[in-house]
Amino acid sequence: DEADGLISGWKAAEGTEITYTATLESTDGTLLQSQETTQLEQEFTGLAEGEYVLRVVATDAGGQQAGAEQSLHQWVGDNRLLYRNEVPLVMGAGRAIAGAGNLVVVGGFSDTGDSLILVDISDVFNPQVQTRISGLGDVQDVAIGGGLMFAASDTTLDPSQTMAVRIWDIQDPAHPALVGNISPPQDSAHTLFWKDGQICLASTLNQRYAMYDLQNPASPTLMGAYQPPSPAMVHDQFWTEDTLYTAQTVGFSKVDVSNPAAPVEVWTKLADWDNPFVHNLAPDPEGKWLAMSEETVGGMLRIWDIQNPDDIHLLSTYQTSPEHSIHNVYVRDHTA
Repeated sequence: DEADGLISGWKAAEGTEITYTATLESTDGTLLQSQETTQLEQEFTGLAEGEYVLRVVATDAGGQQAGAEQSLHQWVGDNRLLYRNEVPLVMGAGRAIAGAGNLVVVGGFSDTGDSLILVDISDVFNPQVQTRISGLGDVQDVAIGGGLMFAASDTTLDPSQTMAVRIWDIQDPAHPALVGNISPPQDSAHTLFWKDGQICLASTLNQRYAMYDLQNPASPTLMGAYQPPSPAMVHDQFWTEDTLYTAQTVGFSKVDVSNPAAPVEVWTKLADWDNPFVHNLAPDPEGKWLAMSEETVGGMLRIWDIQNPDDIHLLSTYQTSPEHSIHNVYVRDHTA
């Protein structure tokens, strides 16, 4: 609970007379502390602010390792996240997450486990799984809004898919009712963005961003679409009041969608750096600057000044590591 310490708990290893060795390291691998215990919890105090790696190895009475090493990366200091609880994901890979109110949906891919997990987090110390849905194949993105839940499946990546977007009524979260869908050849969805009873999807099948009205979820109505000038794959979008920002691998665009039936491109900025992979975008509240992520090794957070359509220019970059990728960025107020 204090800002200068860590309390870590872990799962028990199978066997008898198990001893746990808990080591605390800096991120460069320097050993700071090592403690042995027979309990399932360890406390470290008096730590300086920074990032730490805690590793736990279990050994049995014969000195043999029992089970796999368990590890945790955690920030110590005032500026940190406090662990509350967790929900196991029974899926090969959790790929997307979205929330509305006290409901959170996680989507991913599994041949045998869950494709979607819907969780009630009204009690953050005791989150409750409302439903698990399996057999949807590769779920690329999810969204929640207006009492509805959406799952996107990119049929260009998974040709076995017959539905690009599935729509559930979740007014009873424990019993979602599949009420509608969007299917090829109309569109295939790589990502989704929900706004006020409408969704915009990035259709890799038709190389466009398509906006649908959901007044009747059983029969989504296509309002309009925008096809960017750059030929690379359309990928993600951010929809504000009357503006759609789009990310299409080798560039990004601002589109006036005050009339969704006739989108008007305001500007497009093509990437002028090596090996670009524009992944997603998020503007600041006033629309003066735009944060952008890159899905590539060494991919950076790039901040762009977008006030002058004739002079879209780079303000700054931030890289966590040359080996890492900043995959998604979100903006809240003036924080990315």
